Amino acid sequence: MHARRVAWVACGAAALSVFLFTARFHEFWRDEAQAALIARAVALQDLLPVMRREAVPPVVFLVLKATGILPLPFSLAALAALGFVSLLFGTYQLLLTVTGSPARSALATAALALTDTYFYELGVVVRQYGLGLGFALACVAYLGRAIVSDAPGDARRGAAFGALAVSTAVHPGCLAGSALLAYAVERLVRKRTLRSVVEPLCALPAFLFTFFLTMPYDRTPEGVAVFHRTLTQAVALAWTYLVDGALCRGWWTPENLDPLKHGILALAGAAMVALALRRLPAARRQPDVPAFYAVTLVLNTLTLSYIFVVRYAGFYRHHLFLFMPAMVIAVGCVASPDAPGERSRVPRWAPPALLLPWFLFQYWACGMDLVGDWRGAFSGTKAAAAALPPGARVVVAGQDWVGLGILYWRPDVSMRARSGKGRPFRYLVQDWEWHREVPLEPLLAEECRGADEVYVVAPDGAPFEDRCAGVVLTPASLLPTERFTLLALRCACALAPGGGREVEP
Repeated sequence: MHARRVAWVACGAAALSVFLFTARFHEFWRDEAQAALIARAVALQDLLPVMRREAVPPVVFLVLKATGILPLPFSLAALAALGFVSLLFGTYQLLLTVTGSPARSALATAALALTDTYFYELGVVVRQYGLGLGFALACVAYLGRAIVSDAPGDARRGAAFGALAVSTAVHPGCLAGSALLAYAVERLVRKRTLRSVVEPLCALPAFLFTFFLTMPYDRTPEGVAVFHRTLTQAVALAWTYLVDGALCRGWWTPENLDPLKHGILALAGAAMVALALRRLPAARRQPDVPAFYAVTLVLNTLTLSYIFVVRYAGFYRHHLFLFMPAMVIAVGCVASPDAPGERSRVPRWAPPALLLPWFLFQYWACGMDLVGDWRGAFSGTKAAAAALPPGARVVVAGQDWVGLGILYWRPDVSMRARSGKGRPFRYLVQDWEWHREVPLEPLLAEECRGADEVYVVAPDGAPFEDRCAGVVLTPASLLPTERFTLLALRCACALAPGGGREVEP
């Protein structure tokens, strides 16, 4: 009980540190701000059509609706803290199921909590993924206990966390669905009654609802673009992202680390093989739980591989859902005490020694990411928002997502972009009009009617030159895709005959 109390106190302290760091130093980028803008702008009763366009389940929007009562930036920072608590809770529960030791599970959770994948990517970077992965790991943990204890309470808790996982994000939903299916098959084989699979069936409506939300996604421009890749290209891209997802290279770590990354990943794979060989004699004596974990991981791998190769390649943060469940179970096996009389040709020190480079790389990458946030803005939208006057009119000279973060900080400004057919927006939508561009000059002319100045967000890839425009600021960003210049366009000059870019009113 003492170890559990210490674990809960440590979990709270870690979540508080994530909350404070995120609120003070982390610059929210477009995908993070987008969910908050939807939650702020869309009424609860109108949320369903938006969820279908975004292909995002409801939990994150409901959480952001609740945290939206907090001042900026604490509304998003609160989601970071909640997600980190969920992640640590699910990790601890799964480690406890594997090891049976609260103290060992707490120490192993702490070791994982300080990695880049946990602390920065799933903690500081504010998304639904940390929240969802925590639910999914808890689902696997309680279903694993239910196989041993045969207790309906454990099965009900596993099903509940599985429903929460798939209602939070699709990728952790694949892990939860794999665990529920593996548990249901094991129950049917052992019990041979439908009553034994009532708990997994209770989670089915959540999976069907999420499938309903994600169905239209193929019809977006991004979904169609995926199908233009050949199978070889899709597999190569998925492998590249899987390597980075296994290591979570992060925003600020150097490029060209391929030999090091592949070496570390090979050692981690060797560690998992060594652990499997060490645990094989015990698994033969009591095969139910090891078989449950193995089938769950295989089904999760197959499901996610289908998504990444055939449907949507994602990015490295999506591919970590392939690797991290296996890593948590591997760490649990390392932390588990040997059974009395258990012997193996694989030395006990070999698996942890092979996993050590992965942990060292993760701690280094986490430090680099935290220092990167501390050194400067991720996108500069916060600085740009502070420079705008009340009710400013903003036009994005390139893709609309570049200026999206400004709306998070400044809900009073109006914003349009060349993309999206120049439509005014409070948040973005996934539809066929999203990438259709219109000429910039008519947009500027329309915004200049009745205004003294119009502010232009000019990304690096869409430079804006006009003698009637003055640079307000050039926010520093360490990512090329996030760099932009904020300019103030004097409307009287721009609309005058022969002025500026000779814009016709």
